[in-house]
Amino acid sequence: MSILRSVTNAGWAVMAIAVASYAAGWWLGWLELMIVAAGCGIVMIFAVVAVLGRFPFAIEREVEPRRLTVGQEAFGFLQVANTGRVPAFPRTAQDAFGDRPIPVKLPALRAGATHDVRYPLPTDHRGVFRVGPVTVARADPLGLLRRERTYGEIDEFWVYPRTHSIRLSAAGITKDLDGPTSDSSPQGGVAFHTIRPYEMGDDFRLVHWRSTAKRGGELMVRHFVDNRRPQLTVVLDTHAESYGASIVGAPSPSFELGVEVVASLSAAAQRVGMPASIHGATADGDAFSGSHPGAHLDEAAAVTMQSTVAAGDFLTALSRATSQATTLVLVTGAIDPAAIDVALRSVRQVPNLMVIRCAAGGSARSTGSTGSTGSIASTEQEGDPGEVPPPHPSVQTFDVASGEQFVAAWDVTQR
Repeated sequence: MSILRSVTNAGWAVMAIAVASYAAGWWLGWLELMIVAAGCGIVMIFAVVAVLGRFPFAIEREVEPRRLTVGQEAFGFLQVANTGRVPAFPRTAQDAFGDRPIPVKLPALRAGATHDVRYPLPTDHRGVFRVGPVTVARADPLGLLRRERTYGEIDEFWVYPRTHSIRLSAAGITKDLDGPTSDSSPQGGVAFHTIRPYEMGDDFRLVHWRSTAKRGGELMVRHFVDNRRPQLTVVLDTHAESYGASIVGAPSPSFELGVEVVASLSAAAQRVGMPASIHGATADGDAFSGSHPGAHLDEAAAVTMQSTVAAGDFLTALSRATSQATTLVLVTGAIDPAAIDVALRSVRQVPNLMVIRCAAGGSARSTGSTGSTGSIASTEQEGDPGEVPPPHPSVQTFDVASGEQFVAAWDVTQR
């Protein structure tokens, strides 16, 4: 049965010709057809002999590095050992990299010998790729039979988007000290958040004796947080039509530019110590969402375009993500400003609101805020003015066509 699983399409065709020629030759009494059938049978026998035998290899694979930026070099390393008693002939193995195979040439090895092979991995596209397993095949010269054996496990390989060095001011506004706080707020300050159990290093002056007595002597302390620090929230539009992509999964330079913008903002926030959260919204929820700096690049590498939402709905779906934001940056494609304006009316008032529209290969421009010509906040609506919520008081819009133009436009706002 294992041999039957090794038969290729060409092998099945030869077997079919052999059976048909034998049947026709026997029925018609033609010796020539019987000779054709015998020839096909002899060829199949030689093919079976060629693929029989054990695979004499022991192969281990490593990938270095596992995480890198688009364009950087990465390599796969194979340690190949001949565990057989006879020399192994040179052959070509294949390492799987996502949906594409990578040919790896294995040299001839004498019995018991080992050899290290290094081969480059493609890093020209952002994404999370599955690497492995390594496949070694035995086949006859005519390709009638093919036996395969796999080595190694499947590993994940992360290719991060490019990040651009931008300026990011850590200055923010002073929030109401009685305003909202959260468990993720930095400790310290004068804003009371909760009462919690004592931890080593806590100031004894913060002990809440009444709660301590109620907990049977377990020390409880007052937990104060600093809710005056700036908070950056970045929202990425993941809808395919926003970037002019008719097929989800097809390469979109404009979407890749948007991902680079998101990654650059996250890296800048981490560099200056500003709390940041990254969101990619769809109508059904978040395509990704995270506030941990170490996870931002992983999320940016894995995010893909969606096809389940209408243009502009991503902002409405993400309005809940702005509760702690002092700066909200919306990254989208070159969609109709009116669609963005409708969604912005449902977003809470944020001190700094910016919209970055990415159109790779287009022209870059920026518009001012609060009613300036071309600003998304100045788009008028039809209908009863009394039923339309007021536009956001301050919106700054950028149209960028490359990472360099994004850096130039953004740094102007941080002076």
